[in-house]
Amino acid sequence: MAINYTYSTWKRIPAQLEPYHIIRTGASNVKPETILRPVHNTTYMGINGGFFAADEGYNRPPTASRSIAWAEEDENQTITVEGRTLSKNYLYNGTSANPLSRKTFFIYRNSSGVSTPAYMYASSANDVFGNYGKANVRMIVGGTDFNESSWGTSYNLPLKRTAVSFQGTSVYLMVIASATIPVLRSDIENMGLSPTNTVILDGSNSTQMNVEANGQWIQAPRLSDRYVFNMLRLRNAF
Repeated sequence: MAINYTYSTWKRIPAQLEPYHIIRTGASNVKPETILRPVHNTTYMGINGGFFAADEGYNRPPTASRSIAWAEEDENQTITVEGRTLSKNYLYNGTSANPLSRKTFFIYRNSSGVSTPAYMYASSANDVFGNYGKANVRMIVGGTDFNESSWGTSYNLPLKRTAVSFQGTSVYLMVIASATIPVLRSDIENMGLSPTNTVILDGSNSTQMNVEANGQWIQAPRLSDRYVFNMLRLRNAF
């Protein structure tokens, strides 16, 4: 059976200490998965997902999401980790009482039934459903954009970053150990990808990737034990 993803690294210059780690796969092979634990403590391949609330610190399951996390097959499903039970799907960027319009990545079935990646600014999953029809939407994950107003003081800080980008029906899941937001934008352009078709996910010490390559299990960019709400993962890895 053919492998349905590729793993690669990319550096802006040869002397760059740590590269970008990139998983490329088809749009039909990507979904958010609510995990309530570190990405590295799962058997899934993928990257950490959206923003979340950690009212009890980062060594316990998150108390709530703060970004949309919705997958069609997880409707009305729950997950329990270390005694905390939460819905797998979360419908808002921000909270239901204070939804925020943020750049949001989603995959829908086009008129030919092909899984197609896209983005829009959305406050809730219903914004996406209203534009594309709930029956056509496969998954949604909220993030944010490259605008300085979206980041405040962290805009120019070299932090770990996580992003999802798309080109045609290919989706790129990526993490980097250190980049400012302007550098991240420039690097994505230099990779041949489009910042317009890129959504930035939660970063800093939430940045985590799991992937198997050449018979080895890679945890990148550096091992983190931070609990996260959800991840973007491969539905199948073979």
